[in-house]
Amino acid sequence: MTPAYYDMDGNPITQNEWIEQYENNVVKQDFLPNGFVVSTIWLGIDHSFRHWKGPPSEHIPIIFETLVFKSMKFREECDGRRYSTKAEALNGHSEFVMKWRIKDPIPANSQEE
Repeated sequence: MTPAYYDMDGNPITQNEWIEQYENNVVKQDFLPNGFVVSTIWLGIDHSFRHWKGPPSEHIPIIFETLVFKSMKFREECDGRRYSTKAEALNGHSEFVMKWRIKDPIPANSQEE
């Protein structure tokens, strides 16, 4: 059986260690001029949902996520992706910033912080 909790380096940790570390889960966050927010976090819980069919020694946990929001207040998601490593997550974050910075601005009346 594969572990459920992982630190930012992908090493298995206990649930208590995850609870202690989760307070600092934001990896990177960008507030774009057009109103969108790109946020990348460390989930710490394996989001592969046990779909891994190979040997446990080759299991790669999904423990990071990037989401694009219209508003931080209402957290309405526009786009997103999950990753296995912090490096993948940071690269993906940069891709979302580039993709969403060229979108039309959000109307002022829908930008509630």
